[in-house]
Amino acid sequence: MSRTQVYDLANGDVRALNQQLHELGDADCERPWRVTHPKGAHAIACGISVPVHVAIEGHAGYYCAGMN
Repeated sequence: MSRTQVYDLANGDVRALNQQLHELGDADCERPWRVTHPKGAHAIACGISVPVHVAIEGHAGYYCAGMN
């Protein structure tokens, strides 16, 4: 498996994270994602249309991984 892509919500926002996840193609699905410092943020990893593994380290708020 490919090296994990880490996204730190302490230095970015949910909208930018979700945008990156929405832009993934089928060929990008082998690379797992790890989201750090979610601090209860809502709607993390929502609306993803490809089968990619996203691990969230910490407390995620409402609608986490919804509409996938």
